[in-house]
Amino acid sequence: PDRRPFAERGAASRVEHPCPWHGHWPAEVMEGGSRSSQACVGEWHGRGKTIKISSEGGELLVDMGPGVPALTLVQTSEGRAWPTTWAVVRRVEGGRASGAQSAVYVFELPVAASPNLLVKKPTGDGVVEFARVGPAPAAALASAAVRSPEERAAERAEKAEARSRSPRGKFSFAESLAKIVTEKKIEHSDRDRLAASWLAYESKLLDKAVELFKGRCVREAEIQKCTATISFEVLSREIDNFPRRQLSGSTYYVGTWGEGICVEGWFWATRGVATNPVPGVQILFAEVLQGMIPKLVDRVRTLGFTTCSHEAGTWKISVSWPKPDQEDE
Repeated sequence: PDRRPFAERGAASRVEHPCPWHGHWPAEVMEGGSRSSQACVGEWHGRGKTIKISSEGGELLVDMGPGVPALTLVQTSEGRAWPTTWAVVRRVEGGRASGAQSAVYVFELPVAASPNLLVKKPTGDGVVEFARVGPAPAAALASAAVRSPEERAAERAEKAEARSRSPRGKFSFAESLAKIVTEKKIEHSDRDRLAASWLAYESKLLDKAVELFKGRCVREAEIQKCTATISFEVLSREIDNFPRRQLSGSTYYVGTWGEGICVEGWFWATRGVATNPVPGVQILFAEVLQGMIPKLVDRVRTLGFTTCSHEAGTWKISVSWPKPDQEDE
């Protein structure tokens, strides 16, 4: 056996000595960054909700259930092993992740094999604790054998915090109520954000519809008419990235919503963030038009027409403007 002092043998000698249960040290154990990034992989459960974190192509994907857009993790605790934190950000088109500055949540794992994942908003003090379902990943378990002093200290602190809670490590009823309030605030905050994204998108669509409407009126004026009746549904076909209809049976539903827009954003903008969408239920295309046409009429009225009205039961808007002799008078 090598009888040199450990300091002379160096850290590299650990690679030459096999791990008694694997035959060699896993790469994740030797590379702190890789180990910490994989430690959160798995299923987590808390207050009736489930978070699933998986690794795919070097990216950590987050599934928070129906009604939540695709999310991914960006590690923000570079330079230290534990605790490890990640920014939960939206996954944009092409599989890319938006920057950590656009985080919708923050995940924190005290130590590699921790049974608890802390979930909080980027701002505020509220924290929701999710428990790991099943065993920790193999990399996290193996890393326990080579924990740094900082990791051991973090684990001791976590255990001390657990003991400081109410008997048997469970939260009191009052504490559980506070957790429910925090969870609902987080949930509603994300819903508000999605609803706002639809309203901003809708406003741009209406701006384009007004320009098309004005163009139709110019055509009518060029053939010496002083009235026009224009269908919003027909105009919508000429608007880029307008929600597209899809025929199913004899009914038109929304097939696609447009770039960066999801059905949940429209749902919470029109029905309120306290309402829960029913998974799998399709949205009628007519319902989308019906919600937008009053806003279009309001915009058209600001253009100075003599009359402006929406024909009930249709998508048509009728307008009129002064005749030449009336202008002369």
